[in-house]
Amino acid sequence: MRPHQLLNKMKFSRTMFYSPSPLPPNNNDWFNFVTSFTNCIVISSILWGFESYHEKLQMIEDTNDKISDLIVAYRLLERKCTKSYFLSKEVSPLPEEPPFIPPP
Repeated sequence: MRPHQLLNKMKFSRTMFYSPSPLPPNNNDWFNFVTSFTNCIVISSILWGFESYHEKLQMIEDTNDKISDLIVAYRLLERKCTKSYFLSKEVSPLPEEPPFIPPP
C-alpha cells in the first residue's frame, strides 16, 4: 500500500489535532509557580555558596604551599650564603685596613 493511500484510508480529521484552549491560571497556579521559582533560586544560591567556599579553601591552600616553598628556598639560600661567607673567610682572609691617618 502506498503512503497516500494509507493516509486516505485513515482519514485524519481536524478534531484529531485540535486541543481545547487552556484555562487562564488561577491564584493557586501563581502561588505554585512563585514557590517553585523561589526554591530553585535558593538551591542555586546554596550550591553557588558551597562552590565559592571550596574555591576559596583551594586558593588558601595553594597560597600556603607557595609561601612554604618560598620559606624553604630562602632558608636554603641563606644557608648557602653563610657557608660560602665562612669558607671565603677561612680560605682567603681579607687584608687588614690601612691605619687611619687624620687630616692635617
